[in-house]
Amino acid sequence: MPLPALIYQTLRQMDDDKAKDMHHGDLDALTLRNKLNLDVDTVSARVNARTLRLLNQPNPYMMSSPYAIAAIPDTMPVVSREEAAALMFDEFRELAKLFSFHGEYQHIITEMITHMQGNSGTPYSSPLLDQALREQIMSDRSEQSSLLKIKSALKAAINYEYGLIPLNEKDDLFDEKGNLKEVNAAVLPKFDRLIDRTNGLVIAVHDMWAAHITLESLEVTGDSFRAKVHYRIQDHFGLDDDDVLNPVYREFRIFRLWFVLQRWKEYGYRPFITEINTTVEISGGRGE
Repeated sequence: MPLPALIYQTLRQMDDDKAKDMHHGDLDALTLRNKLNLDVDTVSARVNARTLRLLNQPNPYMMSSPYAIAAIPDTMPVVSREEAAALMFDEFRELAKLFSFHGEYQHIITEMITHMQGNSGTPYSSPLLDQALREQIMSDRSEQSSLLKIKSALKAAINYEYGLIPLNEKDDLFDEKGNLKEVNAAVLPKFDRLIDRTNGLVIAVHDMWAAHITLESLEVTGDSFRAKVHYRIQDHFGLDDDDVLNPVYREFRIFRLWFVLQRWKEYGYRPFITEINTTVEISGGRGE
């Protein structure tokens, strides 16, 4: 079997800028209120996103009643829409710290929010995210580990006398979609562990949208082998309707604020694709 070879890909496509969570600036205030139960007047604790009037709410973590916010007298200054957006993004970053307050990955989420504020819509990548993906893959010793299933499949398929995977093994190894059958039963990498709830990864990435796994190289020596496997993962830093309608997520101001910044036509900040890559090595043998 010639290498490198793509041995797994998700049904969802890479670079999918048409996905529901990649929409931006597509909703008006009435739709936000009537369909999604979001009031643009009260989504921020710092500024009224519609009237652009500052609010006397210095603490963004306060679970203030929307009626109390709406009742603030119209004596506070009015700012420009750009200034209002800047205040809302500052609030966005502060609220993110509730989910990201320790470890070497804690600043990734604020970098991603700032990238969104730049409004370029270009993909985001970080060596730290690549490192986090590698750590997640290598530390997964469960029966659903994708890497361990790849190792198991290779060990069984290799012809150790000739030092390769015979082409006639392909039908047994792969399904009709070209995916390694063993990986179909695996749980692909995602950041939903307990530690990810406090180091920022649960909100920065959490799950993945699309994945490609490539067998880059295979070396067979006697009864043992060594292989390099490349993981390419993409997620979307954006929200769709289901996210903001989720009964848990909508209780947190950060998601309501994020949604309005992205989807309300008065702001319409672009979401973006998060690109994560890592290459890992595996080794094994016929006698294991």
